[in-house]
Amino acid sequence: MNYLKKTIKYLVAFFILIVAIKVADNSERPNITLSDTDKITLCKSYIANIFHRQPSVYSHYKTDEEGLIYVRFIRPNDGTLWVNRCKITSENMLWSTYLKDDKKWGRWRVEDKANLTEYEPNRAEYEIIKWDLKVKVNL
Repeated sequence: MNYLKKTIKYLVAFFILIVAIKVADNSERPNITLSDTDKITLCKSYIANIFHRQPSVYSHYKTDEEGLIYVRFIRPNDGTLWVNRCKITSENMLWSTYLKDDKKWGRWRVEDKANLTEYEPNRAEYEIIKWDLKVKVNL
C-alpha cells in the first residue's frame, strides 16, 4: 500500500510539472500586432520562398477588409500574370492563388503553412513547416 501511495504522489507531481511547463511555454509568446506594411513584406517573402523567387518581383496591389494581402507577379519569359493572397495572423501564414480558368480563388494551402516564430520591431522570422525552412525578414 505504501508503494502505491508513493507512486500516486510521483505521478501527481509529474502531472503538475508538465502543466507548469505548458503554461510557461504559452506565456512566453506575447500577442503581437503586425502592421499592414509588415504583413505585405511577410507575404511577399512567404510567396517568394514557396515559388523560389526573390520577394522584389512581387508587387502588392490590395489589402481587403478582412486583412488579406494580395500580391502579383508577371513572369518575364511569357508575360503570364500570377496572383496570390496571404492570410497572416500573429502566429502563422497561409496562401492561396487565383484560378484564372475557374475565375475564383483556390483553397488555402495548409500544407505550406508557415509559423511566425519570432517578431520584434523591424525584424521577423517564420518557418515553412513542411520544408523545415526558417526565413528571417527585415521589416
